[in-house]
Amino acid sequence: MKHLTSLALLVGISSANALSQQSILDMRENYNIGQTVTVTGVVTSDDNLGSVRYLQDATAGIAIYPGQDWSDWEATPQIGDSLSITGEITEYNGLLEVGPDLVQVEFLGAGTLPNPLVITPSEMGENLEGQLVRINCVAFIQAGAEIQGNSTAEFNSSGEFGNIYVRTSNSLVGEQLPQGDIDMLGILSQFSFDGFGGYQILPRGPVDFMPTSSICIPLQGCTDESACNFIFEVEIDDGSCLYLDECGICGGTGIAPGACDCDGNILDVVGVCGGSCFTDHNNNGVCDDQEVFGCTYPLAENFEPQATEDDGSCIFPCEGAVNINVFDWDEDYAVTIADFLAMLSVFGDVDVDSDGVWDSSDLCVDINACNYANDPSEPCGYIDVLGICGGGCEADEDNDGICDDIDTCIGIEDECGVCNGPGPTEVVIEDVVILYDSIYAEQIDQWFVFEVGADTTFSYGCLPLFPCGDPVSYQGYEYATVQIGDQCWFAENLRSENYENGDEIPAGLSDMEWFNTSSGAVAVYGEGEGVGSSECNDYSPDGDVCDEAWSLSEYGRLYNWYAVDDARGLCPSGWHVPTDGEWTELTDHLGGEDVAGGQMKTTYGWINGGNGTNSSGFSGLPGGSRNGNGFFSQVGDYGYEWSSSPDGSLVKARYLYGGNDNVYRDSHSPQGGFSIRCIQDSEE
Repeated sequence: MKHLTSLALLVGISSANALSQQSILDMRENYNIGQTVTVTGVVTSDDNLGSVRYLQDATAGIAIYPGQDWSDWEATPQIGDSLSITGEITEYNGLLEVGPDLVQVEFLGAGTLPNPLVITPSEMGENLEGQLVRINCVAFIQAGAEIQGNSTAEFNSSGEFGNIYVRTSNSLVGEQLPQGDIDMLGILSQFSFDGFGGYQILPRGPVDFMPTSSICIPLQGCTDESACNFIFEVEIDDGSCLYLDECGICGGTGIAPGACDCDGNILDVVGVCGGSCFTDHNNNGVCDDQEVFGCTYPLAENFEPQATEDDGSCIFPCEGAVNINVFDWDEDYAVTIADFLAMLSVFGDVDVDSDGVWDSSDLCVDINACNYANDPSEPCGYIDVLGICGGGCEADEDNDGICDDIDTCIGIEDECGVCNGPGPTEVVIEDVVILYDSIYAEQIDQWFVFEVGADTTFSYGCLPLFPCGDPVSYQGYEYATVQIGDQCWFAENLRSENYENGDEIPAGLSDMEWFNTSSGAVAVYGEGEGVGSSECNDYSPDGDVCDEAWSLSEYGRLYNWYAVDDARGLCPSGWHVPTDGEWTELTDHLGGEDVAGGQMKTTYGWINGGNGTNSSGFSGLPGGSRNGNGFFSQVGDYGYEWSSSPDGSLVKARYLYGGNDNVYRDSHSPQGGFSIRCIQDSEE
């Protein structure tokens, strides 16, 4: 042992602070980040995974990180060594580990390697993190490709997919990904910036790729190479093939009904796709604003070939006083619209409203309509209650010229701006005049002055609007508020169990129910006894967050985004869940996302000294989250807050982190359970 003397002294000093665990599982479930613990197990990895070693006992596994290397200790641990490790619990991109501040490394001799646990890709999760596992019937998507350092490779096993990760130090670098089915060993690890997902297998060299000992079920999917979802590795076609539609979309439905192209354009009135012609009153295929007026009759003396619409100017040859033009029905020596209507009458058409438009092409023939004689013809419109032709307003109860369906006040706004309000009712004292009198006491030759009344001058004013900073009472709870810039915010997280209209929000969901629901749901961090919540991670330095009552009091409730998007609303009247833009306005006011977090975080409750100054009064707490799988995690280190703004299939959110003063803006699945802050409606 290189540092035997100093190590013994260090162990003696630290023994009172290190916590004794029954097992690695005991450490993972019952101890928090920042605590010093002692774990014992057998090493299951070597230099193929870098300086990190994975330690496993009969209950669970854990990553051990010594820092850059193991040069400070007796030897570099190898696979099969039995070790006792004392150090601080930390987390690196979702991976729970002990180190790099190791206090003691004790080699206990040779141990018995655990048998790898046989799993499927869908079982890769937090409960198996750090353990030696085996996945059978593995087929790599890029089979035969050269393995690069610090890279991932996707694989399939019986229709389920996963990834491996290969470090530069791994002896697999430069080898080819196996072709055909194999059985694979490796350590189950995690790499995820927000702690959600990111589980991957770490093979420990070529030895972890073995010929399969199983009967592998061929991968099913699309085998048609002309399909847009063709997968090379698929062996059995399951009828799922999709093809590009006429718009180039895989499995699409092509041009939408009523549209004329893939951009959703429609034909204009003259048949041009996406054209801008809106009227062609004579249906001659020429837009009204492009018509050329003139004589269009070839027999006329002044026929104009370029004319598209006849203007009645045609001149026809005559023999004496006899009109020989067969188109001049009224014999006025000119062919006009009257001749055209007379000719059409022979074929049974009429013009009942006498507006000069034949009824077969007239869009309105009701003389009670206010626009029956319009040219060009248009659908019938009628005078509404505001006197507007075709206006459509059905009621204006207060006769203010504003239709009731858009009128913000049906009645009269008083002097205080309140619809049908009582007007000023707040007494405002303007002046108080004290009245005095006096009396002369002759016997003692002295005047006495005394008060006989008062004359008070007062008026009535408007009651003040809600002053930000006063509490808001909502569903039996008083919420603190704070003014930040031009915005008024709740200074604590929402904790209501009902929508704004009083309807109950579904609660008490198990992990599987939380994962499957697409309706609004609410939870309290750490709830779960009797409802199937399988995991509660507790990193809070101030209390037991897995105690539902304590967690509710400290952090409020967690809501999925389906509850945010529900029309019944979460915040009280006059308040709402902030938009993505309103969050940006807040952080901009505080100096930008790189520094705003320190001003928004509370001065307590964050692990590893991550407290803020709370100079803004926002009072942001690390309330953690309930992820899409239903697990409770990251309390004490992260504080997530929803926005009301969707981002495609995801939703914009903000989160504070104990490790710096940033405010992070990113997008999350609507299944996640985050905190809610309400913001007051603007007066605009």
